[in-house]
Amino acid sequence: MIKMIIDKLDKYELIAVVMPTIIGVIICIWASWPLIDWLKYADIIEVLPTIIAKDTIGPIVSAVYLIFLSTFVQRFSKYFVETIWFGKNREKFPTTKYLLYCDSFGNEVIANKIKTLLNEQHDIKLLTARQEGKDRIKAVKSIISAVNIIKKEVQMANDDMYNRKNRRYGRCRNLIGSMIISSFISIICCILTWYLNLEMSNPQIALLISLSALLFNALMYKNIANEYANELFNTYISRYEQHKNNILPR
Repeated sequence: MIKMIIDKLDKYELIAVVMPTIIGVIICIWASWPLIDWLKYADIIEVLPTIIAKDTIGPIVSAVYLIFLSTFVQRFSKYFVETIWFGKNREKFPTTKYLLYCDSFGNEVIANKIKTLLNEQHDIKLLTARQEGKDRIKAVKSIISAVNIIKKEVQMANDDMYNRKNRRYGRCRNLIGSMIISSFISIICCILTWYLNLEMSNPQIALLISLSALLFNALMYKNIANEYANELFNTYISRYEQHKNNILPR
């Protein structure tokens, strides 16, 4: 059952969503194992209830559990992690800042070319520097709308390098979300094992791993997001130029 579901997932879902979730689940299980063991020997729960242990039910329950957790981690990362780093409306996201006149980080030549292509291909005119200064919120919203169109076109082209950068960004973001959750659960497990006078090495190690992975990915997150933005716009331009060269008479 699980193999059938995994086979149906695309590379993005597998690498950027499922993998961070599984890592988080493993850490949480490791952190809570002394508590599971205590509950087992206290006859409060069984580690694997009989119905779940059955050959037919077990894989189904595991698959549903994995899908639910993966969806939760992805949503949590997108709406919590991204909001912390890049603002509620992604106004600080590199793809947005790239096309802003003020607070821009990208290549000005590429940014101007993107604006020209948006005007030529989709009749989209982004705000001028003066208009942006008067109404930044409107400028951000128009850029985000334009970037969504660019993303759809680039995704349709199925460019290998862009896909790799996109998966790398998604994996980093979702790993941060997964590690925040596993850190929180590890802290709870530390408190409970201390209170119940149980062995604390498992939750302590889990917390250390979670915090280390969280810090590592947090330090790289903005750079990976910048790389993603650069690749998105470069792919969009190169796709347009390739299409232009193909239709030119020889």
